[in-house]
Amino acid sequence: MKKIKLLKYVSLLLFLTVFACEDYVTSVDPFIDRVEDNVLDREDQVGFLVIGIQDAAAFCIDDLFIAADGLSDQLFFDRKVRNATFPTYEQIDLGDILTDNNSIDAAYTPLHRFRKYADTLIARIDRITFKDENIKKNGLFNAYLYGGLARYFSATYFGLTKDQGGDAINRSPIIPSAQLYDQAIDRWKTAINFTTTDAQKRLVNSLIARAYLFKGDYTNAATYAKDGMKSGDAVFDAKYNTLNDNNYRVQAGELRSQFVLTQRMVDYVTKDPKEANRIPFKKAALAAGASGNFYYQYKYKLDPGTGLITGIPIMTWQENNLMLAELILRGAASGDALALVNEVRASHQIDPLNEITLNDPSKPSIVEERDKELCFQGMRLPDQRRFGLWHLPGKWQYLPIPEGERNENPNF
Repeated sequence: MKKIKLLKYVSLLLFLTVFACEDYVTSVDPFIDRVEDNVLDREDQVGFLVIGIQDAAAFCIDDLFIAADGLSDQLFFDRKVRNATFPTYEQIDLGDILTDNNSIDAAYTPLHRFRKYADTLIARIDRITFKDENIKKNGLFNAYLYGGLARYFSATYFGLTKDQGGDAINRSPIIPSAQLYDQAIDRWKTAINFTTTDAQKRLVNSLIARAYLFKGDYTNAATYAKDGMKSGDAVFDAKYNTLNDNNYRVQAGELRSQFVLTQRMVDYVTKDPKEANRIPFKKAALAAGASGNFYYQYKYKLDPGTGLITGIPIMTWQENNLMLAELILRGAASGDALALVNEVRASHQIDPLNEITLNDPSKPSIVEERDKELCFQGMRLPDQRRFGLWHLPGKWQYLPIPEGERNENPNF
């Protein structure tokens, strides 16, 4: 009898508690620091969501390019430099990288975050009834633009093994780099349908051309590069300010120079001081008791007047010129390769060349011009691989997919 009475009492207490909780939940104020997902399915939220994608991409790009340039032969890590202390950066420099390297995870996690944001926006836009088609086009353009960019980054920079490029998406099996480039290209070709200016079309064409170039498909690369960006087109970049600092500046620049320039980059400027216009650097401070000369990049810096920090270029008309010049020298396109290279040099007030080769170390070459023009933009790593210039035999040529993904993805 006591057990029955006790059971009735507990049941009544639970019953009252449930209703009390429901009453409490319905009476509290709504959250002010978060937004429920369904609230974002509105036309007036699309612009906000696009900014979110762009901001998340910027969080990825600075850490990604630091790691890529550190693994390449453009930067190196040395404890003789003051505040060069991260063992994770040292692993990257040596090519002996552990999968729990959190400096790589700092790029990998935001990479897949902005990819998810971009992919989700496409589905979200399908659920919205639009009054202004321009808002819809802007949303879809950016969703496909950045969705393609994320897949391009995965293809170019990450790998399951030391020399096997590729990545997983949504816990998928590993997708080889060539297939990820195809996915990026598909998204960018769709993005063209939602462009509203000729400049946007040229930008997307340049991105497509680069993906084909890295795939080794020179015919298609030439087709898109000829309709790509041209002199005067604005830089497509990741933007930063003092509230969202450019980590390249923070960890491999004026605030802390954990990665410094290889001697080759310094020699370019020593040989031709005008090269400082596109390879700016400053002398790095030494650790106590150390000796030597080390230099950090000064491409990314703070403008005290505006509070803005130099953005990181993702695509420029200068790069498109160099792609076209390369494709001409490879026989995949027609035109004047030397004129295209000299137009790039003139944009930095650097004297013209008299000749240009593809990769002749004894003469001016596309490889060298790309090394100078695209410095500190994550481009040297893929160039070393595709031109057979790898400097660390038997070491990582890609950034390893981090341990978190390896542990959680049942397909690995």
